[in-house]
Amino acid sequence: MKTILLLCCLISTSVLAQQYPDTLYVPPLRQSAYPLGEGPRVVFDAGHQNFGADLRANAALEKLLLRDGYQVSYSTETFDRPERLADVEVLVIINALHADNVGQWYRPVHSAFSKKEVKVLKQWVAEGGNLLLVADHMPFGGAAKELASAFGVAWLDGFAKIEPTYWPPSHFEGDEMLRQHHPVVKGLEEREKLTRVASFTGSAFLPPPEAEIALAFLPEHRSVQPDTAWRFKENTPEVSLPGHAQGATLAFGKGRLACWGEAGMLIAQVFRGDWKGGFNSPYAPENAQLVLNLFHWLSGRSLPYTGPLHPAPAPDTSQLQREVLAANRALEQAFREGDLLTVSYFYDDEAKLIGPGFQLEGRESIDKYWFRLEGLTEDWLLTAEHLDGTGDMAWQTGQSTISYRDRDTDRLKTNTVRFSLVWRKNWAGNWKILVDHYSPLK
Repeated sequence: MKTILLLCCLISTSVLAQQYPDTLYVPPLRQSAYPLGEGPRVVFDAGHQNFGADLRANAALEKLLLRDGYQVSYSTETFDRPERLADVEVLVIINALHADNVGQWYRPVHSAFSKKEVKVLKQWVAEGGNLLLVADHMPFGGAAKELASAFGVAWLDGFAKIEPTYWPPSHFEGDEMLRQHHPVVKGLEEREKLTRVASFTGSAFLPPPEAEIALAFLPEHRSVQPDTAWRFKENTPEVSLPGHAQGATLAFGKGRLACWGEAGMLIAQVFRGDWKGGFNSPYAPENAQLVLNLFHWLSGRSLPYTGPLHPAPAPDTSQLQREVLAANRALEQAFREGDLLTVSYFYDDEAKLIGPGFQLEGRESIDKYWFRLEGLTEDWLLTAEHLDGTGDMAWQTGQSTISYRDRDTDRLKTNTVRFSLVWRKNWAGNWKILVDHYSPLK
């Protein structure tokens, strides 16, 4: 427990403060649910101090919905008058906050919505509106609590965690946690069925008996309830989670309500320029389909689909070549600057380095190989004679000329070799050397 909480604190102070939407990621989409631009009108709430709204945190989600045929817009208005919802078919509220809690993530946490707004939204759903209410970890669960309560949902304003907890994400999988009968889990076709959904922290809520749970916590799971977000102590209260959910749906009058206790799984973000969190993450290959299934349920989509087929995009070899050559230049520069830690970091943790009469394998051996030149580096030039690849793999052949000082004599030594490299793009989108094989020029 202590290790988990310490890790969460480290994440909050270093990673979460440097997050931005991944607008470059394009998840696969076989066919649009609706003809492009002719689908239901989806409106994102941006009028309640929604966390990340200033950075367009939902940009990747918006992009996915547009490709699926939906019409997408934003609203900066409050919902205290029914006419403001007149043209809305699906309303999306993500991580709303009360003004008093902006930048003040500690208790008391106030409702993001006035009593008038709660009344109007409840009536709107009852008369046929479709609402997706998303509230992440504290303080967002507390800010959504009063609105959720109007629909019989009891939201916990804490940090829900699955044991064993991993970061990056934990997962909902297996029949007990990922309810196969749920329409969002099974989708509209067999190919849309979910088997494993990634969650990037979040909150838990207790839905009413008539709701259908999609993502279920087990009794042994816990919600940690700190007084201040991301500040955990040994005596921080915890709540057991039998019957609680992180995703559930409810038919309410003529309308539909979906409650989700985690925003990260529905969007795509990048942290510190390197780590991906959301449906762009390699740990979350089914989360984009989760998003589509969820919005299809909200909008009442049923087969057959009417939108255009989207062929799989051909791999951009030229882009791959540019990226790998950029890695070559960065590798050379790090060596010239004597930054051998960065040089070694260009190798995959499972890399093999093969030279005349020797073979090294793994992180520790490759670190030692490069750090023997600490304080001795001078210059390095890599030339590419052939570079090709597809997807996340690339292969390169060429010549390497490396210069360094002899430790005993301080004389400059220069070696030129022929090399073959196999590159692999890792989960963070960085190219790493998987195999490095070199031999002297004959």
